[in-house]
Amino acid sequence: MANTGRPKAKVSITFSEEELKTLIVGMNTSVYQSVEDFEMYNVAGMEMFGKEVLLLAKLRSVNEKKYGAEDGR
Repeated sequence: MANTGRPKAKVSITFSEEELKTLIVGMNTSVYQSVEDFEMYNVAGMEMFGKEVLLLAKLRSVNEKKYGAEDGR
């Protein structure tokens, strides 16, 4: 049951550099798998894929700002 009356608030979470990199690697795997399955998606699947890509971009940006750009991405 969805709680539609409550506004969506941002949350702050602290990750170590290693935890952040692990999360990025996991998201990369998920996004690349989604690319392979893209033609089979319905509208909801495409929306979820888009959200994953945006989250991955955000995580990469945070990592780059905090720890610098990595080669070979």
